[in-house]
Amino acid sequence: AAGAWLGWQALPEVLLIADDLRGGVTALRLSRATLRNLRQELIRAFACNALIPVAAGALYPIDGPMLSPILAAGAMALSSVFVLANALRLRRAG
Repeated sequence: AAGAWLGWQALPEVLLIADDLRGGVTALRLSRATLRNLRQELIRAFACNALIPVAAGALYPIDGPMLSPILAAGAMALSSVFVLANALRLRRAG
């Protein structure tokens, strides 16, 4: 198909199967949204992982805070909800 050949010449990272060149635009939009999603998840993961020593009581011996186990479990569950919601946002990008 002529569209697939033209798409291959214009975007060597993406092979278009259909004759519609808008698939290349969609692929680029989806790849940008995926990278944005990965960056957001990485930042969120660093923030959540910084709370793990606090939840475990690492700062407690030096008069530091200690997170309640119930709050720590709630934070872990909320983290899973955020990951799922962030992944579902990719449906709108494509």
